[in-house]
Amino acid sequence: MVHRYPSSVVYGDFLLVYFLGKRIFRGQVVDAEKARAAVATSATLSKRLVNLWILFFLYGVIETAQEKIPLNRAIPAGAFLLAFIGVFGWIAYRMRHQLRRDRSEKTGDSTF
Repeated sequence: MVHRYPSSVVYGDFLLVYFLGKRIFRGQVVDAEKARAAVATSATLSKRLVNLWILFFLYGVIETAQEKIPLNRAIPAGAFLLAFIGVFGWIAYRMRHQLRRDRSEKTGDSTF
């Protein structure tokens, strides 16, 4: 027997972790160089995840076009993957922009 949780429970868990994390780590001081390294690592990981999810999405499109995956299962799965691609793509874009801005401030270059 498979237990399925409503999506509101899953989203509620993410929101709970997000807000509790902000409260727990509010007053901590972080070294600037360690923060830059963590952002660079996170940006690389986010880009790799986005690329992986894009490949999964394209695989699903191809399999659905060949009628190996039923359309009633492909549409929710594709929407779910597109949501993750959008969220993590935006996060990777923002981190990359932040890294470029930090690098340009460090070298004194005004273009990025």
